[in-house]
Amino acid sequence: MKIVVVGVDGSETASAAAHRAAEIAARFDARLHIVCAHRVEGDETRHRINDNERALAVVAEERARLLSVVEDISTEAVPGKPADVILGEADRLGADLLVVGNKRLQSPLRGLGSVAGTVAHHASCDLFIVHTH
Repeated sequence: MKIVVVGVDGSETASAAAHRAAEIAARFDARLHIVCAHRVEGDETRHRINDNERALAVVAEERARLLSVVEDISTEAVPGKPADVILGEADRLGADLLVVGNKRLQSPLRGLGSVAGTVAHHASCDLFIVHTH
């Protein structure tokens, strides 16, 4: 295993998933890639993170918090829908593992949130779902 990808949005549940991803990356001496999606300018849909500046701050905060767990960490802030961004980064990097949290009950996959459900349906690599309730 060489690359573990996790998405964050500043929430406690995303931080829990990121911490687990960091533990996995450290155990396998892999790079942890932290990504944060943000709203695309002109898109009126609701996003947790509305601009690139805030997304960069979120990944920087998460990176600083996780450096005590794993040393090899890269970050990215990307415009778009969270699930699309996470999947896109995993494909772009050739990730070995995606890590997501199971935040809400909004998916046909019982117990998974909308982002986790979408990622689970479309991931092109292994997926680890962190119980974040």
